Amino acid sequence: MHRLNVTIEFKNGNERDIEIAVSDLVIFVWTGRTTDVIKKEVEELSRIGISGPKNVPEIYVLQPYLVTTSNYIRRVSDLHSGEVEYVLLIKNEDEVYVTVGSDHTDREAERCSLLAGKHMYPKIVARRAWALREIEDHWDELILRSWILENDTKVLYQEGTTK
Repeated sequence: MHRLNVTIEFKNGNERDIEIAVSDLVIFVWTGRTTDVIKKEVEELSRIGISGPKNVPEIYVLQPYLVTTSNYIRRVSDLHSGEVEYVLLIKNEDEVYVTVGSDHTDREAERCSLLAGKHMYPKIVARRAWALREIEDHWDELILRSWILENDTKVLYQEGTTK
């Protein structure tokens, strides 16, 4: 079984390293708190030839080996992208953790099949996470950020809240 090692940061300042067995990798596509958010994403992707959803949200089960804590992706095609997302890591029913990740995808492959495009790249998750129970009371205040390297320089690529 595929495994991830992450460090959990607790409110009291303590940290704990854990290993999570990844039996399932489930992603939700076409999600948003409002229909306007979803509509904007559909319009954006339709401009590059990617069909809109049959259902909102769409749920895909991917190969578990695609999830990684590596910070490196080898480009498969010129038309690829990632988006910063929140990620739930579920060790068991009492241990649910939150981190950030990238739902990296191949936009060329998505023109034929969204599911195929999602399988073309790994799903990178951060090596640090927080206990859901410790952050759920301020969930809407969380800020998600992702960076990319451009000419060996770290550049902010995306920033947004979970709200």
